[in-house]
Amino acid sequence: MSKEEFVEIDSQETVVSLVSSKGRKLSAKNSTFNLDDGEYTATITDAFWYKTANDHDRVMIVYELDDGTEFKNSVDGDWIEDYPFSKLISQGNVKYVEEFLGLRVTFKVRNTEGIEHTFSNIRQISLSK
Repeated sequence: MSKEEFVEIDSQETVVSLVSSKGRKLSAKNSTFNLDDGEYTATITDAFWYKTANDHDRVMIVYELDDGTEFKNSVDGDWIEDYPFSKLISQGNVKYVEEFLGLRVTFKVRNTEGIEHTFSNIRQISLSK
């Protein structure tokens, strides 16, 4: 912001006017890392590599379920090419993780109880029919 763009704030009305004209409206999605056991149909809306605090490679895949819920699932980087994702890679002709984006999929979740958390694991995944 240049000096010419600064506005003198002379009243509460000016503050409200400035704040209401900045940026875009934010909204939160109903997002979760856990689903009940069962079968789901969704569209993959994001997929990317990231590193954990311990420097491990992981892949985050974000699914938008039919009800609008966003389900986030993290997969160990060494496992992304193994079953069950190997079937989806083959069916979708995916060469890079980012190419999962936009795929319509059906997947089955089975939960595993951990010491502190319940983990929703994808046990089967394929292109939706």
